[in-house]
Amino acid sequence: MTTISTGRRPEEVPTRVFGWGTIKWLVTPHLDEGAGLTTGEVIIYPGQGHAPHVHPKEEEVIYVISGEGEQAVGDGEPPFPIREGDAVYIPAATLHSTYNTTWRPLRLVVGRRRDRTRRPTGRPDP
Repeated sequence: MTTISTGRRPEEVPTRVFGWGTIKWLVTPHLDEGAGLTTGEVIIYPGQGHAPHVHPKEEEVIYVISGEGEQAVGDGEPPFPIREGDAVYIPAATLHSTYNTTWRPLRLVVGRRRDRTRRPTGRPDP
């Protein structure tokens, strides 16, 4: 049986703090029974970015709320500019990174969902 949630506010979940920015995961399979996706807000500090990484079994969508930056998608592919209103799709198992190129915070809504076209291995994604 799936529990229906009426919503969650950012102050109700922990803030994950890194040298490059913060993440607030608002919907996750760990918090929401039956959820097949993870969604939250990511803030990347001015002049910072996260290291290139992959989610082996999850596809990702990034929506830019405010700010500007550069997004890299794919191994060896050059980064491209992103700004308020842009959306980026990242297939599962694809190397990617985001970098804030300005003096103000880069605010993103990020959603990740298990790629159902890939065969499960029984191990959770990192």
